[in-house]
Amino acid sequence: MMMRGEKRDSEQKFTLDGQENKNSSGRGELISKSRWEGEQLIIEGTQKVTSPRGDMEVNLREVYSLSADGKTLTILSTRTTPQGERTTKQVYNKQ
Repeated sequence: MMMRGEKRDSEQKFTLDGQENKNSSGRGELISKSRWEGEQLIIEGTQKVTSPRGDMEVNLREVYSLSADGKTLTILSTRTTPQGERTTKQVYNKQ
C-alpha cells in the first residue's frame, strides 16, 4: 500500500472462532472478534486511533460475502466515530 508517497506493508491475523484478536496498524491497535454467521464472515472490533484531531475510538464491522458461484466477493465495512457512521461497499469480481 502507498501512503503519502511511501510504501507501507501491514499484516493482520484473525481467528474465525469468536476469540479476541489484537492487530497493530499505523493508526493504532485493533481489538476484534471474527465469526461465521451462515455464509458470511463477520469481523467486529474497536480501534483506538491517534489523529491530528486527537485520540478517538473507532468501532468497526465488516461483513464478507462470497456469491453462490464463487465469482464475486463483497465486503461491507461500517466505521463509527465520534463524527458519525460511514459505510463502504467493495465488490471484487473474478475474471
